[in-house]
Amino acid sequence: MEKVLKWLRGSHNSVRYRFIDHPRQWVEYVLLFRLRGKTWVDFYAHRLDRPARDTADEPIQEDYLERGRDWFAYIKDHGLQPEHKFLDYGCGVMRIGVPVINYLDPGNYVGLDISPARLARGHRLAAENGISDDRYQTFVVGDCKLLELGDQRFDFVWASSVLNHMPDADILEMLSAMRGHISSTGQFLFQYNMGEKNHRIGIKDFVVTGEKMQRWCEQAGFVFENLP
Repeated sequence: MEKVLKWLRGSHNSVRYRFIDHPRQWVEYVLLFRLRGKTWVDFYAHRLDRPARDTADEPIQEDYLERGRDWFAYIKDHGLQPEHKFLDYGCGVMRIGVPVINYLDPGNYVGLDISPARLARGHRLAAENGISDDRYQTFVVGDCKLLELGDQRFDFVWASSVLNHMPDADILEMLSAMRGHISSTGQFLFQYNMGEKNHRIGIKDFVVTGEKMQRWCEQAGFVFENLP
């Protein structure tokens, strides 16, 4: 019986997700978005907005915020200074944004996100921590072209759990656009799902090899390094 259940769960490790949730998500994506000329960004923004709206009045879990503080310490270890300009790509509810804004000189933080509901929650989190709106900038984006940034250039760019939810074409477009917004000595720190082969898990998780990510980054003009 256990072998049968394991087979039914498949790589998703869930019978319900494999046979109900996963097909339903693909139907929603194809019928409501792709066939109507909408993009992956449109679909994923919609996917992020729904739970953000449903939990808008609930407190953000402390362990989730603590993870943001851990990443802030990691970024500082890689050289972030108060005078640096910082771009939070996929800033979400600003769990990293709050400690970074408090550390940086006023006006040096910019956050981008595709989800208006998550970004609104981030503004509330900042206010709850005594951060006024004039200390930072945020933009809701609808693609990967970064036109909202104008001619701004940054010393640090951070992307936490963003590229692992982006298809190949969107990553390539973003990397190409991002290179022009990083100073000559700047760094772009990001996470991605690295695997032995390129594949997709479910509908929203993309896995690429380290070699492929390195090739993409170098094509865009970056020097690439996998960090611990």
